[in-house]
Amino acid sequence: AKRLEILYCDLSDGNRLSNDTGALKCWGTDGEGSVIAYNWVHDNQGRNTVGIYLDNYSKNFSVHHNVIWNNSGAGIRLNSPSNDNQIYNNTVLNNGKSFAVFTYKGKTPNQLGTRIFNNLYSDELECVAGDFAPELRGNQLVNSDELLLPSSSQVMSDQMLRGMQRHALHEADKDIRPGAYESGANPWRPGRRKSWRIHSPD
Repeated sequence: AKRLEILYCDLSDGNRLSNDTGALKCWGTDGEGSVIAYNWVHDNQGRNTVGIYLDNYSKNFSVHHNVIWNNSGAGIRLNSPSNDNQIYNNTVLNNGKSFAVFTYKGKTPNQLGTRIFNNLYSDELECVAGDFAPELRGNQLVNSDELLLPSSSQVMSDQMLRGMQRHALHEADKDIRPGAYESGANPWRPGRRKSWRIHSPD
């Protein structure tokens, strides 16, 4: 599928019977501008499972303003080659790794054209280095305990939103406002919207 909009979803508790997969996953896909935004993606507890997983040869996705937590493998995985993906203003907490990458044996690691910026993260940020590295800027390492309890079964959405909002307000005097709630005002929640935009196939 291409030119998708995956918005305001609460995705959790999947991947119980599968490994090396994600709540949202594609392989070898040109997203052609697909947008994955304003989602809560959490508690995928199978072995090595991921929140948002753009597997090898996936490109031209925009992934922004998602809150991703308690996934056993990684919050966001951008397997190489991962080109021209825009990954920004996500809050990625308490996952096996915050960002991860894998390259097939014998292939050159390549995330050229991908931009990873203004994200809050609490665990390892793994990406390609060298001439084919992505652009990294404005990402901020945080202690997840300050924003989110270790077990999401104990987390109330109101508590999480308050924590995110406090952090955003604390950062308000800085030029860079990372994370999914960067403004600190009118925090969004997943769920039904009052109106949806309908796009024609062309």
